[in-house]
Amino acid sequence: MSITREEFEQLEVLSKETEQLRNKLKEIQRRPIVSAYNISDCRSSRGGHSDRVFDLVAARDELERKINRNWLAMNHFINKIYNPLSLLSSVTPLEMRVSTALRYRYLDGISWDKIGEHWGIKGESCRRIVGKYKRTLN
Repeated sequence: MSITREEFEQLEVLSKETEQLRNKLKEIQRRPIVSAYNISDCRSSRGGHSDRVFDLVAARDELERKINRNWLAMNHFINKIYNPLSLLSSVTPLEMRVSTALRYRYLDGISWDKIGEHWGIKGESCRRIVGKYKRTLN
């Protein structure tokens, strides 16, 4: 099983979308849901504070669901390059390195610079390795 160029491009789109969703989630998580002086208002159901709390929690849950759905799709595509649990596939060193880099970058959200630092190379070199692999796809 190997990844096609279209699937690789879809992986890149999913990663950008997931990064945007993660940023939105961080923004929501920074907002205080319940302020100390309004804690007694949470019982009201007249469209006040409790509705704002509900809206924030619902928005956070929806973002987390979308992030998880994208994560699963990205993981599926990356496993098409190299699945470390599969003993049946013959894998080149380039495929192993690209798969690892994509897992770090897209699934774990680690920057190219941090990945490069971990490998003892520049972040731009990591990006070039992935680009080199992408050019080899049909």
